[in-house]
Formats: sequence, structure tokens, C-alpha cells
Amino acid sequence: MLKYAIIKTGGKQIKVNVGSAIWVEKLNSEVGNEYFFTDVLAIYDGNSLIAGTPKIDAKIKARVQKQGKNKKLIIFRTKQKSNWKRKQGHRQPYTRLLVEEIIYKNKVIDKYVDPSLTNKNLLEKDTHKDNKETKELKSNNLKNDKLIKANDQINK
Repeated sequence: MLKYAIIKTGGKQIKVNVGSAIWVEKLNSEVGNEYFFTDVLAIYDGNSLIAGTPKIDAKIKARVQKQGKNKKLIIFRTKQKSNWKRKQGHRQPYTRLLVEEIIYKNKVIDKYVDPSLTNKNLLEKDTHKDNKETKELKSNNLKNDKLIKANDQINK
């Protein structure tokens, strides 16, 4: 079972997993910086649910990925029979974060590991390089063999 936490931010409660991206109300933090959520309402650690009344002593570590605005929302108001109309647009600012760690009582419960940095992926990248090099060597050898055969036929 996945480990998760329920946090409160921007007047909303959000269920977060480690490694997931979440969209929240705009936070005053720059892209690439760490952000800690301290309003943690509950944590599921894989065995038991730890719920607070209302909060628990936990933190969620996240990294800011993007600051942006949602799509435009059109507000159009009219009054009958008086030809009164108002059109207004609104774009809500948001922050996208990547959840990296769930920390409960200064102990890390779950931690995000970037899949591009795992040993398996690094080994696969190296073997792809080796495959390219061997293909190039084979193609060069074939070209040389063809040239040798062509020279042999000319010399006969």
C-alpha cells in the first residue's frame, strides 16, 4: 500500500504521495526551492493511520516546480430587461510542487528517489552508448571489407 499524508493548504485539504506533483494556491517561493508543509492532518505509513486533532507533529518536504496561472475563467453578469451586461475574466495563480519526503517526529517515513538517477537507468544509458559504438565499429568494418573486395576485383 502507498504511504500518503493529508495536508491543509490554501483552505483546502489535499492527499499527497511521495513523488507526486500537486497544484496548490500560489505560494511565495521561487522555482527550485524547497517548501515545507507543517499543517499535516494525517499520515498513513503503510501499517497504521496516524490522525491528528487537528494536526500532528509532521512535515511534508516538497520542491517548487512551477509558478503559473490557470486557464481564464469568464464571469458574465446580466440584468433582465435593462440591457445591463458585465464581462470579467479571472486567472487563478497556482504553484506546482513535487512531494519529496514525508517526515513524522523527525523521522523520514517515505522519500522520493528520482528514477533518472537510479543505478539501473545509468547502466542502461551506458549500454546504449556501447551499443552505438559497436554498431559504428561494425559499419566501419563492413565498409573496409567492401573496399578490400572491390580492390581485389580490380587487381584481378
